[in-house]
Amino acid sequence: MRKQGIALFDGDRMSGELNKDESILYLLMLGKKGKSTAGFTLKVNNSKQAKVAEYISIDVKRAKSKMDIIVGENRNITVQLRVNLHVIAYEYAQDHLREQRILREINQRLSKKFTHQAKIVLQKMQKANHDGLGV
Repeated sequence: MRKQGIALFDGDRMSGELNKDESILYLLMLGKKGKSTAGFTLKVNNSKQAKVAEYISIDVKRAKSKMDIIVGENRNITVQLRVNLHVIAYEYAQDHLREQRILREINQRLSKKFTHQAKIVLQKMQKANHDGLGV
């Protein structure tokens, strides 16, 4: 049995883990894509056609992240993390990616999906008391 992912540590104790897709997203959040491709297949439509028409497969070509740390009153810390991904769609059953309107819609849907998944990764890191972002 082979399992892939990242172990999360609190000091020297393993306190959680990220699965493969979460691990890839975590590295992208750090702006560290590496030399290998970061591929995702995500649901972007609720189609009445075949299930395959609901998904898009993409490769991340570049990832750029920016983190702003804001220390407020009572030493409350707020972190704003923005990640800009440059992707190439290599499979999309509906095949209308040349139309700007469709491209904008897909971009918005992908942004929502990645934002949701990033929140899950951050929640897991918080629950594990793991400071993988160096805040």
